Amino acid sequence: LLVSALSARKATLMVAAMTIAMMILAAVGAAGASIDQPIAYPVSVGGDPVGSVITIPPSSGIPAAEILTLHSEWLRERCTSPESVDQETFQMLLNPHEYQVPLVTNASAIRYRDDPARDILKVHYKDGHRSDFRIAELAKELAGDLVPVQVLEQEEVLPRLWNATSLGPVPKIHFNALRSDDTERLRALRHLLEEGILLVQGVPKAEGQCVEMADFFSTLRSTEWGKEFNVKPAPDGDKKDLAYGGSAIGMHTDNCYRDPTPSFQLLHAIRHCECDPEKDDPRHVVVDGKNCSACTVFNTFTDGFFVADKLSREDPRAFELLSSVPVRFENNGGDNSSFLNFQVPHFQLHQHADIIRKKNNKHGGRCGAECVRSIRFSSKSGGYAPPLDPAILSEFYRAKRLFSTLVHGPPQNVFLQLAPGDMIIFDNERLLHARSSIAHSDGDRFLQGCYFNRDGIVLDHERLRRRVEALRSNKQADIRKGRGEEL
Repeated sequence: LLVSALSARKATLMVAAMTIAMMILAAVGAAGASIDQPIAYPVSVGGDPVGSVITIPPSSGIPAAEILTLHSEWLRERCTSPESVDQETFQMLLNPHEYQVPLVTNASAIRYRDDPARDILKVHYKDGHRSDFRIAELAKELAGDLVPVQVLEQEEVLPRLWNATSLGPVPKIHFNALRSDDTERLRALRHLLEEGILLVQGVPKAEGQCVEMADFFSTLRSTEWGKEFNVKPAPDGDKKDLAYGGSAIGMHTDNCYRDPTPSFQLLHAIRHCECDPEKDDPRHVVVDGKNCSACTVFNTFTDGFFVADKLSREDPRAFELLSSVPVRFENNGGDNSSFLNFQVPHFQLHQHADIIRKKNNKHGGRCGAECVRSIRFSSKSGGYAPPLDPAILSEFYRAKRLFSTLVHGPPQNVFLQLAPGDMIIFDNERLLHARSSIAHSDGDRFLQGCYFNRDGIVLDHERLRRRVEALRSNKQADIRKGRGEEL
């Protein structure tokens, strides 16, 4: 009887415990359901005509929505429904005249408390079309960030501004590693996009390597000088330039007189003097202890974006003038047989510079290096100012002189002495470069130069990034799988 009584009591307690547990689980489930349940908030539809503007107010409860004011057609062109875009390429199916002016009849903001990234703006148009948009993505784009429509995955690589101290040694890579290792090639591309400069060592000391390297990275940019140009202390055939001599050349960017200007420049040292570290005393100052009495010539590089950004902070009026006054650059074809000219400010701004200013409003609205698309500066190509009011010209020349002083200043300069087989690659729309004078003792110096376009390295960087990351992910998955098999 005692055993039976104890067993019955135990059973009763177990049933009670199970009941309580079920009640707890039910309560948690109900709470979870209430959290996961999306909540719809009405948004304002107005504008002129009515339905052309949607406003999501802070009262919507959407974290991303401080106050979002959205144009109906701006939204419609971002719609990715099957009626709007091809579902593989995400390219638009219709031209603007092929659908009615997309006026909105009603819209609502759907909030997911557990995951704000899922918050949705649902839009119903007058023509019956319906669209859904991620509110967080709309807010990002309104703030000036890049939010692609046709690309599901991407990494935007932004310039890393530098001066002599912050850059350190010029980024380097060996020719064989660059041509055979995807990881090393990705690293090289990233340096070109971030710092705008890369030294490739061990390049075969043969003519034509410059063109081959340009084609390897992107598409070659030929000019009337040909696919490549020869830099010697003498004219290149009938072509004449200050570079084809022994005098020093100040800081400049190449081909300012072209539209568009070449994006990246390559200089390949085929024949070049070099120091013997065991014999030469590196007292002649410059880079890596390599400059010596046997080889005095060296090249200098400056990050023009760094200097432009410095001006935007320390002398906004100088930045304003250098980015707004169009100057005229000229060239006679190298043999006085033709004429090229282009009028453009020294700081050519992005077309969306006003959007960047708006993005920076919280920080005083400054528009610095992030607004600059290209630096164009070359005394040997002119840069002639237009006939403005004398007071404005005085301000402009003060700003130009200040910029020239800064880009030639050692705190901004990185010095480099090339050796035979070196190839320096740099962003010609961002970095300024100079050369010291060439002494007779420097011997027979022969460099080949060429240019390539920017788009190729942007495309190749993203392609390689995805490939390398996929390989890493696969390797990690194999490691986890192997550990599981061992267990």
